[in-house]
Amino acid sequence: MSTKTTFKRIALATVATLGFGILSVVPSHAAGMLADSLLNAADGTSTVSSTTAVGVDATAKIVYSAVATSGADTATISGSITSVPATSGAYAVSFAATGGADSADSTSPAGSINVLTNVISTSAGGRVTKYITATFRPDVSGTYTIAIKTAGGINNQTVIWTVTATAIPAATAAASTIDYKSGLDANAYGALCYLTVPYCFGNGGSVVSLDSATATWASESANDPSINAAGAYTYPVTGDTAGKVVGSGLVYFSNKANILTSNTAVAVPMTASISGHGYVRISSPGGDTAYGTTVTETTAKGNTLWSQGTYGQRKAFQVVSDGTPGPATVTISAAGVVLGTVDIVFTGVKASIAPATGKLTKLSKSYIGVLDQATVTINGLDAAGNVLASAGIAKVTSSDPTDTIATATFSGDVVTVTGGAVSGKVTWTVTDDKKNTTTFVTNTVKQKGKFVLTFDAATYGPGEKVTWTITGTDSNGSPVADGVRNAFATLDANMAVATLGVGSLPETSPVFTSGIATGSFYAPATASGTFNITTTIGTSDSGYAAAVAAGTTATKTVSSFSISNAPVDAATDAANQAYDAANAATDAALAAADAADAATSAAQDASDAVAALSATVAKLVASLKAQITSLTNLVIKIQKKVKA
Repeated sequence: MSTKTTFKRIALATVATLGFGILSVVPSHAAGMLADSLLNAADGTSTVSSTTAVGVDATAKIVYSAVATSGADTATISGSITSVPATSGAYAVSFAATGGADSADSTSPAGSINVLTNVISTSAGGRVTKYITATFRPDVSGTYTIAIKTAGGINNQTVIWTVTATAIPAATAAASTIDYKSGLDANAYGALCYLTVPYCFGNGGSVVSLDSATATWASESANDPSINAAGAYTYPVTGDTAGKVVGSGLVYFSNKANILTSNTAVAVPMTASISGHGYVRISSPGGDTAYGTTVTETTAKGNTLWSQGTYGQRKAFQVVSDGTPGPATVTISAAGVVLGTVDIVFTGVKASIAPATGKLTKLSKSYIGVLDQATVTINGLDAAGNVLASAGIAKVTSSDPTDTIATATFSGDVVTVTGGAVSGKVTWTVTDDKKNTTTFVTNTVKQKGKFVLTFDAATYGPGEKVTWTITGTDSNGSPVADGVRNAFATLDANMAVATLGVGSLPETSPVFTSGIATGSFYAPATASGTFNITTTIGTSDSGYAAAVAAGTTATKTVSSFSISNAPVDAATDAANQAYDAANAATDAALAAADAADAATSAAQDASDAVAALSATVAKLVASLKAQITSLTNLVIKIQKKVKA
């Protein structure tokens, strides 16, 4: 028998066996779904992995597929937790059937449910596909393993779902809110009212509303008339106020900026402390604490917000007077995180008034130009110097009876001075409703002047900090008016400078205070030589009009300093010396060449002279020889004659 024939017989036998099996499960209630499968709907595998935070639901999308033999066939899905962290008490998995992988879950009871009941539309059965969402909420951080199983089918498969739970981030100061009301007695939790959206204080207190556009609480603190110029809540105290509630606060715990949808911070025991004067108490659903300088809840229970499920993040505290005046600071913290502070001043009777010294409330300008304005806040003070909620200004008078130097008005505790057309100094006297007085001084000056740029040193090293100063004086020699002045039309530097994240070259229109504008930058790190800033006059310079009228170009002024860069300077000196040495060597070589040429010429001249002398000597010798020969011949002749 061939191999091919053997395989055919095995296949036929298998088909026959399956056929008999199918025929045997045709009774009124089928034995189960055929060819059933249970898989991860996202990737078709038999595993699902999820990550969530403690107390936040994790979900798994799975898909069930099978062939029903009749409308009576059913299948069930169940979930069993096979492993959890040691301290966990979470054992419930819920399921909901959906119309598709991305459709919304329908409401279904928790536990093992018959998710396929009534989904088969024909009595003849057929292919059944069902999408299911499993939900599990971990209660502690760690890893959970869940087996999701089917029953009522042939295969009855299992999907293993692994859930990793992380700890919930603690509430942060940036995301949390503390709203305080001075003079409001919100006794305990029952005095806080709950509406559909906002919360409010009881006893007619102001509503702390929700800004739906930004999903943040809109604090009412800024509208509290008890806040003084220093930003502290004030409350007048006398001996009979000891033990009385002087204000209440509402604390909202959050770890996310969007409190409507993202906050997951659970309530934890809150601690309230107060320093200076007074006492605090915490009111929450878990019970009230006694008053003290530092109090901590014994329970974490809080007031649950309407959109935060089971989280309790809203609690209240009260402040009580000890009957003594002075400053106090309330600090609210939870789980070691300071969520915020509230500054309070228990004040006595007003004893005096004085100009405020705070950065935003002191005299904004000492030197004002024509129609320029300066403001100052006047504080009411008790005998101990504590700032009251109001100064109670009654009038402001001037040392300038003509009101040509400046004029003044006041609104609440703020006095506004407007510069007039005449230069000069004005002393202002402020009087309150108790006849207390205080004074301050303003100077009205010209808005145009002369502007001079200088540096704090003549020489800087590479990268060294350079402090620049622009001094502006009006035509009377007084400082120019405070504020922005167009000192220069143009300003250019011959080298690039470094700011290292801070500072800059001067601006053409800097801000002047008492006639001075100042700033800094850093000298170039690799340069050497002279650093120049070239400026031309601007519209605030008194020379500008003259320059324009004359139709001339504004005169340029150069402000300079030297950059002493030792390595660069040494290298430059060495290069210069090498250059000079090279020039000297060249000169010496040229001189030597000239000397050689002269020697060669002299040698040639000598050679020529020797040759000429030699020729002359030769001639003389030849002549002498001729003379000797002639003389010899003469002697011979004489001898012959004598012998004869």
